[in-house]
Amino acid sequence: MKIAFPQILALIACVLLTACGAGNNCVGHNGCSDSAASTSTSSTTTTTYTIGGTISGLTGSSLVLQNNSGNALTVSANSSTFVFTTALASGATYAVTVGTQPTGFTCLVTNGTGTVASTNVTNVVVACTTSTTTVVSGVVSILAGASAFAGFADGTGAAAKFSAPQALVADSSGNIYVADRGNHRIRKITSAGVVTTFAGSGTAGTANGTGTAATFNNPSQITIDSSGNLYVVDAFAATQIRKITPAGVVTSFAGQVGVTGSTDGTGTAARFGSIQGIAIDSSNNLYVSDAGNFKIRKITSAGVVTTFAGSGVNGTVNGTGTVASFSNPEVITVDSSGNLYVVEGTAQTIRKITSAGVVTTLAGSGTSAYVDGTGTAASFQGIGGITVDSSGNLYVTEVTGGQTIRKITSTGEVTTFAGLKNDEGGIDVNGTLTAARFAQPCGIAIDSSNNLYVSEFNFGFQNNIRKIVFTTTTQ
Repeated sequence: MKIAFPQILALIACVLLTACGAGNNCVGHNGCSDSAASTSTSSTTTTTYTIGGTISGLTGSSLVLQNNSGNALTVSANSSTFVFTTALASGATYAVTVGTQPTGFTCLVTNGTGTVASTNVTNVVVACTTSTTTVVSGVVSILAGASAFAGFADGTGAAAKFSAPQALVADSSGNIYVADRGNHRIRKITSAGVVTTFAGSGTAGTANGTGTAATFNNPSQITIDSSGNLYVVDAFAATQIRKITPAGVVTSFAGQVGVTGSTDGTGTAARFGSIQGIAIDSSNNLYVSDAGNFKIRKITSAGVVTTFAGSGVNGTVNGTGTVASFSNPEVITVDSSGNLYVVEGTAQTIRKITSAGVVTTLAGSGTSAYVDGTGTAASFQGIGGITVDSSGNLYVTEVTGGQTIRKITSTGEVTTFAGLKNDEGGIDVNGTLTAARFAQPCGIAIDSSNNLYVSEFNFGFQNNIRKIVFTTTTQ
């Protein structure tokens, strides 16, 4: 076959184009594609940026930082800056954490997370401080009570007798007032353990009067204001709050005996469902857990009753004010900042309510069990009482479950403070915190010196008031 000269030129041109990257496009006019000559290649370069920042307080070595759970960086001793060797592209995320910290130090990271822009990251801050250890030591003893069958007797220490003492409260002078439920009386205990009857005849009733001329019907809850006035709720007349002046004069303060409802109002015009807890803040406002209405009610010093939190529907919904819901709210306490802490009997949780009415769950899984832990990882079993110290730590009694005193920090960390779960090793034993044993610890209160007082609620044996003196040392 003869090949014409123009065809020879076309073949030569196609071979040359193929060598320059035209590939398999050699199929068009005269055996070669028109598009072949326009094909080309290109490449791009990715710019990366480093992650780093400053370090303060580091006087030793062994600090290891990590970025994105890997890319470990060992920081030299006494360093003030750091930069990770692996750089990241723009748009990538970073998360700087402490992998290993020097012995005796606690190192915290701030500004540690973010997204890389078009510049090096230099604002991550690592602050190292000397670690501290908190040591708590203390002793549990009996302040008053005979550790015998329930009874009634005024006297000092073991010479006094109680019958199912429930809530208690301390005044500014260190005196303890006890709602002696089985004896239908309010008892007073001095710091020396001298027990007297402050109010109540010993006969069940709801009559007002002065001292032993007044009557109570199973008094269960009690609190005190800055002027020394007591406020009492009877278990069998839980729709009314009684007031007792320092002179022992008993009057009706809010609500009415035997009349239920959910009416806000002033004094005896207000209505309650079933009051299970009562506490007072630094401004002398009373807060009551109205379990019958699933609400937390607020009462001013003038007796004006309003609804502070709770929708009125049974539930465990967090929220603000009446958006939140409670399930059987029981005992309650107030800290120095005006935060309320409410025990939910059904859910066995501790709910927190800020002074603005914001309701959250501080601790408790919602399941009845005995588990130390933090927040909802902890569980409770039969909480009887609650109080708060000057540092914002809560203390609760486990009356039917663990038979212990539990401590809850302001961050929700729950530990066993005194006693031993299920009273292993005996009951009603004095001694150091975890060596002591309790018999149905119920009410709990704290005085101005941070001494704790616990009532043992038992219609049979162990109707005592226990005292816990403890110290906290930071090393």
